[in-house]
Amino acid sequence: MTVALQTKATENSSYVVTVAFEDEDGDAVIPETITWTLKDEDTGSIVNSREDVEIATPAASNDVLLKGDDLEPLTLTSKKLIFHVDATYDSALGSDIPLVGECLIVVETLEP
Repeated sequence: MTVALQTKATENSSYVVTVAFEDEDGDAVIPETITWTLKDEDTGSIVNSREDVEIATPAASNDVLLKGDDLEPLTLTSKKLIFHVDATYDSALGSDIPLVGECLIVVETLEP
């Protein structure tokens, strides 16, 4: 399921996405691995080569900064991006348990 973020991003500006992780009990967990991908919602195309970008130091909550070309409009109207996260964690239930999530980011274009 895609979650729509309440705040809109502005083209070519900056935007922070905070990703937080919970285990099967709803407790905060530090993943073993985290990668993220940024895609255009309409075409599915990867935006600004942002595919499987690794978060080098995983934490229970991580901020990802999108900026400049990450928020470059593809059309003259607002565009929507999908921010997709893949992570794995270990618990008493096993190793490399997958965590997957995504959110929808609306990028507002500026007047020409």
